[in-house]
Amino acid sequence: MDSASPVTVPDRYVGTVYLLHFDRPYRHARHYIGWAKNVTSRLALHEAGQGARLLQVVQAAGITWTLARTWRGSRSRERQIKRMGGAARRCPLCGVRPMPDRSATLDAGWARAYRLRELIDLWWETTDPVQRDRIDAEITALTESTPCTPLPGVTSPVDSLAAWAA
Repeated sequence: MDSASPVTVPDRYVGTVYLLHFDRPYRHARHYIGWAKNVTSRLALHEAGQGARLLQVVQAAGITWTLARTWRGSRSRERQIKRMGGAARRCPLCGVRPMPDRSATLDAGWARAYRLRELIDLWWETTDPVQRDRIDAEITALTESTPCTPLPGVTSPVDSLAAWAA
């Protein structure tokens, strides 16, 4: 087997990792992560008060739980998820939503910021009033197309530059 090929787990070790969400916290616990070859029978054991000690105690306290999420995997995958901590970050019942793709917005914002920095440097390097007017116009166009919070006492970046130049 070459080093680039993925390691496969034999089918007899593959089952389901599951996340249970408690309807209210029990001390510090709000979730339970477990693994089972057959999830249906394992959940039936949990409901009967057998199996994991935490779920026995939770049931005795009158707390109910809901199957919130499952992953296909082995016991090592269960350990990996538990070691990462923060089960609430993986629980859809706790309001977890997929993050939107913001890379295009961030890239455009960074490009605009770099262009503004470049224009400000050009403005300071030139003494030609015509060139400065052209730079002022481009700065105004860039900043008016992007909502931003102005500094107190400054209405626009062009005013800021004019104040510095005076």
